[in-house]
Amino acid sequence: MAEIRCPMTGVIARIMVEIGDTVTIGDTVAVMESMKMEILIQADTGGRIKSIHASVDETVEEGDLLFECE
Repeated sequence: MAEIRCPMTGVIARIMVEIGDTVTIGDTVAVMESMKMEILIQADTGGRIKSIHASVDETVEEGDLLFECE
């Protein structure tokens, strides 16, 4: 199982995938706001989204688990 983790502290603004979606390396899976900027969170692994561990308007920290892929 592969994981997509948060690259930095911020607030999740949008989640671009749903459980069951297939992603490839480089696909945008979420958008977060940090320091008044929008940061694209991209998949660093490919696979099918198995679970989502974040929600819109949630504050996340660097290294937090956001998505699990299989």
